[in-house]
Amino acid sequence: MANEIKVGILAIAAIIIFILGFKFLSGSNVLSDVTVVQAEYQNVALLSKSTPVIKNGFQIGVVRDIELKENNPGIIVVTFEIDGDIKFPKSAIFEITPNGMMGDKVVNLLYDSICTADCANDGDILPGSTKSLISSMIGEPDDIKKYASVMKNELGQTWNQIDKELSNPQSENALAQTIMKLQQVAHNLSIMTIQMNKTLAQTAPGLAGTMNNFEKISANINANNQAITQLINNAATLTEQMKGGDLQKTLDNTNSTLSKSGETMDELKKTLKGTQESLAKMNGLLGNVEQGEGNIGKLATDEKLYDNVTELSKNLSLLMQDLRLNPKRYINVSVFGKKQIDFTLPKDDPAYQQMDK
Repeated sequence: MANEIKVGILAIAAIIIFILGFKFLSGSNVLSDVTVVQAEYQNVALLSKSTPVIKNGFQIGVVRDIELKENNPGIIVVTFEIDGDIKFPKSAIFEITPNGMMGDKVVNLLYDSICTADCANDGDILPGSTKSLISSMIGEPDDIKKYASVMKNELGQTWNQIDKELSNPQSENALAQTIMKLQQVAHNLSIMTIQMNKTLAQTAPGLAGTMNNFEKISANINANNQAITQLINNAATLTEQMKGGDLQKTLDNTNSTLSKSGETMDELKKTLKGTQESLAKMNGLLGNVEQGEGNIGKLATDEKLYDNVTELSKNLSLLMQDLRLNPKRYINVSVFGKKQIDFTLPKDDPAYQQMDK
C-alpha cells in the first residue's frame, strides 16, 4: 500500500475522531439514536448550545442549535436532540427555566400523557415557553394565590392562638411567657425613659456649666501646654540625674547625717538641761541678793554701806585729781642736794570744786 494512501486514511480517521469528539464534548450522543425536534420562542433568555434538556430532573437531551427564523426575525428557532429511547407527545412543551441565581439555564420537557400514536418525530416543531426567575422561585400566579391563602389562614390561626395565650396570665406556654416578659421590659423601659428625660431636664443647666468648666480647663491646659511640657522635661531630667547618680550612696550619707544630727540633738538637749540648771541657780542667787543674803545681798540692800562706798569713791576721786594737779604736794625729790621747794596751795584748787559737788 502506498504511503500516500496510508496518510489519507489517517487524515480521514483523525477528522472523524475530531468531529465525534467535538459532538461528544458538546453533549451530543454520537453512539445512539436521537430524535431531533425544534421549538420556537420570542425570547430564549440567553439560552446557549449544549444546554441540557431534562425531564423531572433527569437529562434526556441537549440543545443542538439556536438560530433566527429565516422568514421571521422575531422568532428564534431552537433545535433539540432528545434520546431516541424517550418517546414524548407532540403536545410536549420545551420550557426554558433559570437554573440558580448565576444565570444558568435548563430546558424542561413538560408532558403528562404517555405517547401512543401522536409521538414526536424528527423535524417536528413543538411549542416552547420561557419561565422567569421569579416564576421559577415562587410558581405561577394561581400557585401564589393558593400559597398566600394557605399562609394567611395559618398565620391567622397562629396569631389567634398567641393572642389567646397572651390574654391568659396563668399560661404556661413558653412563647406567651416570653412575650409577656418582653411587654414588662418595654413598660419598664418606657418608665425609665420618662425618668431619664426628667432627670436630664433638671440637670441640663448643671451639665452645661460643667461642660463650660471643662472647656475652660481644656483652654487653660492648651494655653499652658508649653509650661506643662517643660515641667515634664524637668521631671524627666531630674529622674535621669537621680538615676545616673549614686542614689544608694546619697541615701547612706543622708542616713549617716541624720544619725549624727540625732547625736547632736542629744548633746544639745544635755546642754540645754545644764543651761536650765545654771539659770535655776542664777535665779536662786538673784533671789538671795534681793533678800539681802550674803555679801552681795548685803551690799545691794544696806544703804549705809552704799553711802560709805559712795563717799570712799568720791574721796578717792579727789585724791587722784589732786595728785594729778599737785604732784609736788605728795612727791618732792631733790636732785644733787638741791633744797626742796615748799608746796604752795594753788589759789584755785580744783579739789574744792570737786568737794563742793
